[in-house]
Amino acid sequence: MPPATKTGTRSPASSKTGVLRGDANGKWEEARLLYTTYVALSKKFELAPPPCGEGELPETAPTEEALREVFYWFEGLDQQIRPHQLRQLFSGAIRVREEPLRGLIEHHIEKHSVAADRDKLEFLLAQYFALRAPAALLSKNLTLEDVAGVLHPVLGEAKAPPLTWYEPLDKILRTLPRMHSLRDLFESGCLEKGRLLKESARSKGYHPSAELAFCHFNFVMRRAFIRLMHEDVRALREELAQLSEAGVTTLDGRRAGLSAAEPMEKLVAFCQEWKPPLHLDYGQASVAGSLEQLLALRVDAEEALDKLGIPHASGAGSTAGVREPAELFGVPIVPVTANAPVQRREPAAGNVAARTEPARKVSHAQAPANNLADTIAEKTRLPAAVDQEKKEPVEEKEPPPRAAVRGADAATPAAPMKRRVQPVPAPSQAELENCLEKIWEQLIAVPPARGRSMATISLGETRFLISSWEVAAFVSESGPFSEDFRRAVVARAMISTARDACRASGNSEALESALTLARTEINYLQSRAEQAKRAKDTETAVNLGITVKRLLSSIEDGEKLA
Repeated sequence: MPPATKTGTRSPASSKTGVLRGDANGKWEEARLLYTTYVALSKKFELAPPPCGEGELPETAPTEEALREVFYWFEGLDQQIRPHQLRQLFSGAIRVREEPLRGLIEHHIEKHSVAADRDKLEFLLAQYFALRAPAALLSKNLTLEDVAGVLHPVLGEAKAPPLTWYEPLDKILRTLPRMHSLRDLFESGCLEKGRLLKESARSKGYHPSAELAFCHFNFVMRRAFIRLMHEDVRALREELAQLSEAGVTTLDGRRAGLSAAEPMEKLVAFCQEWKPPLHLDYGQASVAGSLEQLLALRVDAEEALDKLGIPHASGAGSTAGVREPAELFGVPIVPVTANAPVQRREPAAGNVAARTEPARKVSHAQAPANNLADTIAEKTRLPAAVDQEKKEPVEEKEPPPRAAVRGADAATPAAPMKRRVQPVPAPSQAELENCLEKIWEQLIAVPPARGRSMATISLGETRFLISSWEVAAFVSESGPFSEDFRRAVVARAMISTARDACRASGNSEALESALTLARTEINYLQSRAEQAKRAKDTETAVNLGITVKRLLSSIEDGEKLA
C-alpha cells in the first residue's frame, strides 16, 4: 500500500517505478530546481514532509532510490496542490526566481493531460510572463506577439493561433475597456465564457499556440479584474462621502447582508478594511460572495444618492450609468426601482434606530421533492413558451430527493455541504407559490427597458439582487431553460428571507428548511448547465453557471447561521 500523506493517500495508480523517464542526471537537475518550491508548498499547506529535509538537494543524487523517492513525493503533492495555492505561495511566502519557475513550467508541460495540471500551467506561464516582461510592456495594449517574445524560453517558437480559433477570446477581451465595474464583468459572463473556451481547447490536447493565447487572455483579464475592483472600492468611498456630506447617517444595506439602517461610520470602516481576495480561488462561492457584497453596497449607495437627487461623484464608474451593449449580454435588461427609505440627520434627532419586524411563523409541512418545479411550471407556463419548447425539446430531469452535490466544474463550482442526520423538510408548496408571486409582481410592475444590469427584489425586510437574464426568465417569453432560472431565484429568495428572519428571532427552522430546498436544487441546476454546454448553448451555460454560483454563496451564508 502506498504511503499516506498528511492530507490523504496517494492514488494506487502511482508507483515509484513509473515516475521517472529520461536521463538520471538530467532528472536530478530537474529535481533540484523544483525541490525548494515543493518544500515551501508542503510547509505552507501542511502536506507530506520532504523526503530529503528542508534544504536544497545536493549536486548529485545519493542513490537512484533517493531520486525515485523525490519524484514520487512531487507526484503526490501534484495531486493535491490547486492553482490558487500556487498563487498564495508566490504572493509572499517565496521569492520567485526565473530558473525554478522555468523548471515548474517544464514539469507541468510534461503533465498536461490532467485538467488541474493545465490550470497550474496556465498560472505559472502568467507568473513567468509577469516576472520577465519589461515594466513598460505590462501597461500597454498587449499583443500576442508581445507575449510570445517573453515566453519564448519556455514555449519556444510558439506561433499565434489562427484568427478563427482566437476570435472568441479576442471578442471577450474587446469588451473589457467598456466596463466600469466588476458588476459589468460578472454580468457579461466573460470569465465563464473563457473557461468554456479553455475546456474546448483542452479536449484537443496540448499545443504551445493555445498556451500562448490563454496566457495573453489570462493576463489581460486579470489586469482588467484588478482595475475594475479598485474602481468599485474608490467609487463606493466617494459615494459614502457624498451621503455623509448630505447629512445621511444610515444606509439600507440589506442587499449586502447588513442591517436596514447600517451606520455610515461602519460602512466607511468596511471600505477601509476590505481586502481584495486576489490570492484565493475565484471559483469559490465565498470569494464571489465577498465581491458581491462590495457591489451590493455600491448599488445601495447609488440608490440613496438618486433619492436625494445628488449626482454620483464616481461619474463614469457608476454602475447605474453603464449601458451595456446588446451583444455583451444578449438578454433584455429590466430596471426595478427600489423604495427603501433613506434616513437623514435631523437637527434635534439622534441616529435613527433600525426597524425590524418580528419573524413570521412559517408552517413546515413536508412537501414533495419536486414541489418547486411543480409550482414554477404551473405558475409560469406561457403559451409562447410551450410552442418554443415543442420546437426545441430539451430533456427534463427531476431533482433527486437529497442527492449529494456533484464535484465542481469550470462553469458551475460546487461547495461542501453540511450533512444532517434528520433533514428538515423543504418549504411547502404554498410558501413557494407566495414567494414566486411576490417576485413576479415586482418585476412585471416595471416595463422592460434598458438600464441597470441588476434588479432589486424586496421581500419584507429582505432585499437582494437578481441578474438581467434572471429578470428575463420572469418577464419575457420563456425558453427551455427559463424555468431553471426561476427555480434558482426562488431558492435564493427563500434562503435570504429565512436568513434575515433567523438573525432577528434566533429561530433557524425556516432557514434549515430553505437550505434543504436549495441543496436539492443545486444538483438539478448543475445538470441543466451541463445539458446547455452539450447543446453548445454557451450563453445559457454561462448564465446558469453564474446563477448556480450565487445560490451556492447563499447556501454558505445560510449554513453559518443554521
